[in-house]
Amino acid sequence: FAAGRRALLAPFGTGTVDQALMSVMAAKHAALRLFALSDKAVVIDEVHSYDPYTSALVDQLVRNLLAVGCSVFVLSVTLTARRRRELVAAAGATLPAVMPDDYPLVTRVPTGATVAEPIRIPGERPAPVEVALETRSPDDEATWQEIATAAEAGACVLVIRNTVKSAQETYRHLKSLVRDGLGVETGLLHSRFTFLDRQRKEQAWMEKLGRGGSLRPIGGSILVATQVVEQSVDIDADLLVTDLAPVDLIIQRLGRLHRHRRDGRPAGFEQPRCRILLPQIDWSGGEKEIKSEIGPSGWVYPPFALYQAERLLAGRESIVLPSDIRPLLEASDACPDSLPAGARSFADSLLVEHRDMALSAARQGWHDAATLADTEGTKTRWGAQRSGFVVLLKDSPSTRGGGVTTVSPSEGDGIVLRPGQFSFPLAKALHENAVRVPFYLLRDRVGEQEPWVSEHIDDAAVCVRHMDSHELLFGNEEQAPYRFSYCAEIGLRHERNESVKLSFEQL
Repeated sequence: FAAGRRALLAPFGTGTVDQALMSVMAAKHAALRLFALSDKAVVIDEVHSYDPYTSALVDQLVRNLLAVGCSVFVLSVTLTARRRRELVAAAGATLPAVMPDDYPLVTRVPTGATVAEPIRIPGERPAPVEVALETRSPDDEATWQEIATAAEAGACVLVIRNTVKSAQETYRHLKSLVRDGLGVETGLLHSRFTFLDRQRKEQAWMEKLGRGGSLRPIGGSILVATQVVEQSVDIDADLLVTDLAPVDLIIQRLGRLHRHRRDGRPAGFEQPRCRILLPQIDWSGGEKEIKSEIGPSGWVYPPFALYQAERLLAGRESIVLPSDIRPLLEASDACPDSLPAGARSFADSLLVEHRDMALSAARQGWHDAATLADTEGTKTRWGAQRSGFVVLLKDSPSTRGGGVTTVSPSEGDGIVLRPGQFSFPLAKALHENAVRVPFYLLRDRVGEQEPWVSEHIDDAAVCVRHMDSHELLFGNEEQAPYRFSYCAEIGLRHERNESVKLSFEQL
């Protein structure tokens, strides 16, 4: 069910970039992965979102793929000139002295060429779109009341928060502000739903807010989401409200705003409008104080990238797409000569971290590959946090004579498992009813699982879902450091069990 190595052998396929990057890592079966990709057309999408560590691995992947006869297509909406130059260098070429400013633009390196060839895209360009920009304080209650009022006026509002917890809290608050009986539809979308619930939610909201208009909420709507809607999700909002984020990601989020031509948008929302939630930050202060003022977003994104976004976007009245994309990207990629003390400290720290990333990526290779695990995602991301799965069941697994076990997933029929048997239906059901979480939340529980669990899903803990209280029961709840609950509306939540002392590795 999760055999990523064998899947690459198929003549056609779609997967994560990690599956391909493992072919250039010091990992078991790396050569098999590269062999599987050889002589194919390989498309690598969304390269703008990678940090210097993963970007360096992508460069090595490009070199290796070209060496084994592949044609490589690298796609990005928000590619800086520096990153384009690095990718062209990975293909063994340089950029010409003069590059056109066209957007979009194709840059091609034919086999054996030493200078890249820019190719202008023929055809009529779409009309420029001007997005009105505003900033709002996330601590001002009027900010949230304005969102509820916009939805009540018939607008379809998309709110993007940078953490799951913030999204959950925002959804509950906005839902309480919307008046009953006005037909406003509300929803929440993030990564801590089961696969089945998230799939249903994504599909439902793409049908409501996607290209077609037949299911678009007439009475307005509010969809609160995290970064899961930034890319590859067809959502067309009348109003976008977003947490402060790096400039390239703000531009990505703007792609969810007035995405399709649509007649009859609500009054006041005929022009695309984006409100950026901007906390009060004193960038001249100390790092600790600044991180506290930024809030949770400071742990998700480098604070200096948030400073650059605030510097370039705060006070700006609009962004014209696509003409402003390149100037904004280049400005965010350059460090100003004059910086407040706190911002300078974060800039210096980020520079050191980027150097460490590049050196660490350069040390990756096939040496000692036979001794290293090939777990995807752990080595292809800088400082990647190990994750695990909470698997929801209807009832506790029951074992009868002969060791036959019946497992009842939260959704679907019970599955009978015989001793020593691998069950593909069970593996699939466990994954479909699983929620991915940081592994430290499950560290104590994973070791308590029956052997059949680890034989069908890695790093997972099964629990029984109480349908009335939404509590998740694993076993000895009194001694567990974290307690969990789950409902299809909010998703997975956890809280500390204050009666249990945590060890250092559990913090």
